Amino acid sequence: MLNKYYPISTPAVLRKFIDSYIPLVFNQIENFKIPFKKFNIHGDHLGLQTISADEFDLVNDQLQNYSTLVKAGEIHNRRNNIYKLNNFVESGGIQIQSVEVFEPKPGANISKLKPGFEHIAIKVDEYEKLVDFFDKNNLPIDKSSEFNGSKFFKTKLINMIEIEFRNDFLWKVV
Repeated sequence: MLNKYYPISTPAVLRKFIDSYIPLVFNQIENFKIPFKKFNIHGDHLGLQTISADEFDLVNDQLQNYSTLVKAGEIHNRRNNIYKLNNFVESGGIQIQSVEVFEPKPGANISKLKPGFEHIAIKVDEYEKLVDFFDKNNLPIDKSSEFNGSKFFKTKLINMIEIEFRNDFLWKVV
């Protein structure tokens, strides 16, 4: 089990991780030359990949000590839960409000997964303008999705940073 290495055991441990992670995210945003103030961005969530059903359950137990499960769902035949933090964590002007946890997809090659926090999500007020900015500047998008008015796209994983830009807050959508 790798969950003992995930920085989620306490709110203080999560804060320490976020304080070290956010500068790397801002560095990536700067590398993309995104004028983020123009798009009015807000922190949303961190996405955590587990490597098994048992590990998913252990992570669930840890997070419920300082967050509220707002959605127990299933996406692509795997569990996907969303936890709203009881106390949002702010770092560098970005406020992390929730944690999304997901199991591996059925049949996934576990050795190819990125266990632990594998993306950060940022809510963008000017979402469509940011999509246009990415298109016009040929910036690396890995995937995009739209479901019931909720839209997002993810950058390619570069320098261990993957950013999901959203038009809404994930925990509020559920």
